[in-house]
Amino acid sequence: MKKIMEKVSILALSFILTTSFSISSAQSAMFAYYKGIPHSMIELLVSLPSAGIMVSLIFNKWIGRLFSERQMIVTGLVAYALCGFIPLISPAYPVVFLSRIIFGMAVGLLNVSAIAIISERYKGKERVQTLGIRGSAEVVGTAVLTFGVSLLIRFSWQAAFLVYTFGLVVLALYLLFVPYDKASEKQHEQSELTPKLSSHDWQLSLAFAFVAGVI
Repeated sequence: MKKIMEKVSILALSFILTTSFSISSAQSAMFAYYKGIPHSMIELLVSLPSAGIMVSLIFNKWIGRLFSERQMIVTGLVAYALCGFIPLISPAYPVVFLSRIIFGMAVGLLNVSAIAIISERYKGKERVQTLGIRGSAEVVGTAVLTFGVSLLIRFSWQAAFLVYTFGLVVLALYLLFVPYDKASEKQHEQSELTPKLSSHDWQLSLAFAFVAGVI
């Protein structure tokens, strides 16, 4: 049972990775609230976390040198959850704008760790299966939190952001059931010393990036 809960807790990290667009159904209520602000600026709040994610991914190498994997995950989950309260505390556009960037950076911190932690703790067939389930967890998480928004938005558009407090549930699962593993941390640190990509790897990566860009 302990092993099962550990795996569930690790997969829960991926459950919230693609949920930044979950609050998109609250846009119409936000249009009515932010009168005088162009709709394009309000729509930007939905996609803005992508910029924060990009920042975290770009600086991930340096962040990884300053903080351990566990510290990055805990910090990311706390920031993820707290950003759900910001619109309730202050719905001012600049404040919400900033919170969405921070939200994206939090997701970015979790993004790399959610995949790396599986590769560090599981081997062989179990690793492949867990990585496959991880991909499904992202889709399910987006669907569940989007449904949660549809329930919360009945109260107000600010309440819709409370769906992100689910990050506290994931944080509790992680702290309770994912033990601190010094060996995993050491392996994570050594992963920073991986050899540079070969020319073939670069060509393949650029090809995949091009295809993703077209999509």
